[in-house]
Amino acid sequence: MKSNIYLPFAVCLFLLLSLVRPVSATIDSITISGFTFSPANITITSGDTVQFYGMSISHPVAQDAGAWATFTVDTKISSEIATPGTYPYYCTVHGGPGGVGMSGVITVLPLPDSVYINEIHYDNTGADAGEGVEVAGPAGIDLACYSLLFYNGNDSLEDPATTLSGIIPDMGCGYGVVWFPISGIQNGPADAIGLYNTCNTDVVQFLSYEGTITALDGTAAGMTSVDIGVSEVSSAVGTSLQLTGTGNQYVDFTWAGPITATPDLINGGQIFCPGDTIVSFVGNNASVNEDTGTFTIELSIVNPSPTTAFTVDVVYSSGSATITADFTFATQTITFPANDSTNKTASITIIDDTLAENGEDILLVLQNPSAGITLGPDSMYRITIKGNDVVLTPCSDLFYSEYVEGTSNNKAVEIYNPRSDTVDLANYTFLRRNGGSSTVNSYTYTGMLAPDDVFVVVNSGADSIDLLPFGDTTSTLTFYNGDDALAIVNTISGDTIDKFGEWGFDPGTNWPVDTGATSEFTLVRKAAIQQGNLYWVDGATEWDVYAQNTFTNLGTHTMTSCAGGAGLVAAFSSDAPACLTDSVCFSDLSTTGQGAVNFWFWDFGDGLGISGSQNPCYTYSSSGSFTVTLVVTDDSSNVDTTTTIVTVEPLATVNAGLDTSVCPGTSCVAMNGSVSGITSTGVWFTNGSGAFTPNDSTLSACYVPSAADTAAGSVSLTLSSTNNGICNFVADTMVITFKPLPKYNTTLMVIDSSSCGNSDGNITGISTKGTGTLTYTWVDGSSNVVGNSLDLTLVPSDCYTLTIVDTTGCPVVTGPHCVFDAGAPGVPTAGAGGSYCEGDAIADLTATGSGGTLYWFSDAALTDTLGSGSPFASGATATDTFYVAEMGACLSLAAQVIVTIDIAATADA
Repeated sequence: MKSNIYLPFAVCLFLLLSLVRPVSATIDSITISGFTFSPANITITSGDTVQFYGMSISHPVAQDAGAWATFTVDTKISSEIATPGTYPYYCTVHGGPGGVGMSGVITVLPLPDSVYINEIHYDNTGADAGEGVEVAGPAGIDLACYSLLFYNGNDSLEDPATTLSGIIPDMGCGYGVVWFPISGIQNGPADAIGLYNTCNTDVVQFLSYEGTITALDGTAAGMTSVDIGVSEVSSAVGTSLQLTGTGNQYVDFTWAGPITATPDLINGGQIFCPGDTIVSFVGNNASVNEDTGTFTIELSIVNPSPTTAFTVDVVYSSGSATITADFTFATQTITFPANDSTNKTASITIIDDTLAENGEDILLVLQNPSAGITLGPDSMYRITIKGNDVVLTPCSDLFYSEYVEGTSNNKAVEIYNPRSDTVDLANYTFLRRNGGSSTVNSYTYTGMLAPDDVFVVVNSGADSIDLLPFGDTTSTLTFYNGDDALAIVNTISGDTIDKFGEWGFDPGTNWPVDTGATSEFTLVRKAAIQQGNLYWVDGATEWDVYAQNTFTNLGTHTMTSCAGGAGLVAAFSSDAPACLTDSVCFSDLSTTGQGAVNFWFWDFGDGLGISGSQNPCYTYSSSGSFTVTLVVTDDSSNVDTTTTIVTVEPLATVNAGLDTSVCPGTSCVAMNGSVSGITSTGVWFTNGSGAFTPNDSTLSACYVPSAADTAAGSVSLTLSSTNNGICNFVADTMVITFKPLPKYNTTLMVIDSSSCGNSDGNITGISTKGTGTLTYTWVDGSSNVVGNSLDLTLVPSDCYTLTIVDTTGCPVVTGPHCVFDAGAPGVPTAGAGGSYCEGDAIADLTATGSGGTLYWFSDAALTDTLGSGSPFASGATATDTFYVAEMGACLSLAAQVIVTIDIAATADA
């Protein structure tokens, strides 16, 4: 039994602990209060900690099922209650299991589900390839608790689910992804994919594309899907829909695409570690011409280490292009030096061969990053090599119209002229490529081929009765066995105009074609086909299949006439004209009499950009006028082509000039701005309060700084382009920095006056401070230089000015400082000398001055000094003249005093 003394102590202890322990959202507390737990019942989330306070031997705490050992001191429990569920507990002295007496319950809820769908691929042009779903979440999570749900939008019913497995790896900041290849995912519209946690029976996500559905059965019954807002409608092979953005939870990201697929890799544009050192490619794809030669790929780094260099390898991964035949590349190790945030480059050499080929691709990946690097979202880079091929248009040139691969040597190929004019066969080369090898055999034929006529090439060993008579010529062009590809090249234009089979790829025995194949069947081009095809993925769908050794179609070919067509009209619009760096978006406006357009091919006219999307957007890398071509095909294989010219305006090029430094007090800082390109005009702005003269639209204006500009130490001047037309302005900024002036102090300055016009004046005691060595220049009132030292000495009376200059070249002036002259005293006032008779006593001479010493002289030149002071005993014995002058800064002029002594008369006796 707890004593009455212990209870207040326990309460006080609880209050004290409540004040001093740190508050944490993941630490909950239970405290003994009297004979109860407070609170007795709490609800927490898995992973939280519970702290028991006020425990003692009087109140041991146990768990009903023994989840923890009984304790009698303050104790934290966490791992013991990590599993979601209920944990009843009790005081073994004053309670019991099952809620008896002093007891309570801890309820542990599961964490909110942090696993989510991260990437989806369900549809692409041709046969769907690489379908699947990727999930992301915290590293270490066992995906055995999860499955993917699939719902068909046609009936809103559940299709078979896919059970997941594996552990999510740590790809950065404790998060990662796992890709699950899944074939047969519905292609829309309004199909849904769900993520289901089988361990807690929770549908974590129910997402859809191309619309929403409400599930009618299965695990997600009654749930309405959330449309991710992006879709794949005949998107390119190797692309997918992906989450992009920065963070680690689903809500941190946004769906994007179709973009280059990244199965089992962090998505392009997705960052789990925003503060880490991140290395990635600059972009994730590029299209290059076959004759490009060396192509450079840039890599960037974010948050480089100030002290550590980092490396990463650029590695060839895969692709349809053949190394050494189509390109050369070896693994390259890229180094980012310490404290260096500049982009680095890797290079690949594209080989321009003479083979007729489909577009081929190369996939490069970043691997082996040094410790401390997180690979960024663009850690894969796909290069598409565009063959030197032409955009084919209906009835524009020859194509293969029939292919016979019969028994033994019963082989023939038919060439059809869909044009409206007769062609010379000598202007064409016919190619055969042996399987997947690089060996190509070339053939030329002579003769003229009329419109709507055919030219039949037969194997010389063919049946002489049933097949050989159909031939216009015999040739080893027919030495094929079902795994060999054919092509036609127009030697005048240099363009490949038709291909049969997949160039550079050996299918083994044959390529499938509808219900037949390229071996042991006769294939006839469908009537709706009006031109050749350079891509076998589409070309394989253009043939009707006949039994082996069917020769009855040879010699003629039926094609839907290009005149009149089937009502298909290609048309499009764009938001051009546009400006360089803007994205030009194109809208398909094609119409068809019946059926629908199901294939689009865009050539943006710059030799770089192509697209298979219906409404693509494209950013041109240079300005100019470009002929954009759209080729559309409907579901009856009718084709139409249209072109239009789009204009991309250049942006202005603006240069505000170099930053400069000037001295305070500069009255004019000359601008040297320039504007070129789409415009040649601009306007100046300042973040200061100075003025532009003659005006702010003169590129070579003079900027007059204000006192506030000078006081601030610097001022920024921005030149912005004007009259930009449809383009945004471009601006450039330069900075004027005001140099510091030398400093001086005259508080202790001493000026010694000159005297009586002499050069004996001095100015001393000025103190100075500045940058580097100081120079001094003293000038007098007539601007004559009189000194080059800080102290000015031995100068006459005048006013002097000092100019101080340090190594910045900026002067500061002090003065004028005047040296005054200390002049001579005035002429003393002398008393009368007097007249005396000989023998009389002579009175002393007197004089009055201005306070200086009076000197008496016997001569007017004042060279014979007799004495000083007043009165002065002259000692005269005869008439004499005396001179008195006062000594001040110098001797004054003299006053004259005459003493007259008359000689007494002599009487003769």
